[in-house]
Amino acid sequence: MNLLVAQCTDEYRVRAVARFDEQALASIPVQTPAAEIFRKLIGAGRITVTVEAEEQSARYQGVVPLTGSSLAQSLEAYFASSEQLPTRVVLAADAQGAAGMLVQKLPETEVPEAGGEAWREAEWGMDRIVPRVLLDGSLESNLASLFMGHDVRVFEGSPVGFKCRCNPGRVAGVLRALGSEEVRELLRERGSVTVTCEFCRRPYSFDSVDIETLFADTQGSAAPIAIH
Repeated sequence: MNLLVAQCTDEYRVRAVARFDEQALASIPVQTPAAEIFRKLIGAGRITVTVEAEEQSARYQGVVPLTGSSLAQSLEAYFASSEQLPTRVVLAADAQGAAGMLVQKLPETEVPEAGGEAWREAEWGMDRIVPRVLLDGSLESNLASLFMGHDVRVFEGSPVGFKCRCNPGRVAGVLRALGSEEVRELLRERGSVTVTCEFCRRPYSFDSVDIETLFADTQGSAAPIAIH
């Protein structure tokens, strides 16, 4: 696995991309345990979690090594080291969809003993989860069976869907960052410059007029362009 990126907005719009070596994946025997497959695919990688708000210029980013035998365990390690919050994560996926469950211990209340007992019971429930059940069972039934005896309340959910955030302005910014010399060299070699979004595979094509407009200086800033 060379790269795995997943992004989600506060409106539950998601997009993701994965790059991997198909030959290396095909060479792993089918009977190989999932934990061993995970380690073979990722090697000595890192996991980066970035949180940013459009209305604020501040960005938070945490980087930790990929650890354990699954992506879920790596996320647990991230929360433990970067957030200092005990967290349990279970993930499941197949060709039709994906599901997950996250349980996190909140800061201690006025009665730390009660919080500690509740957390131990929550961990026990998470240890009992069979990932396949997350895909096949309903949220209500899973919570009821895993956390019996607790006041479990399910709030109204929000639909999750794919939405790519690429647009002509972002792509133009990428080309400006490359610099006029490199972009014009590509133009001479290929006759046009095409940038394809890694997430949605939408191509953005620039001809010679677009490139000249892209790097033109209009009152100190790059002029707007129309992308084909």
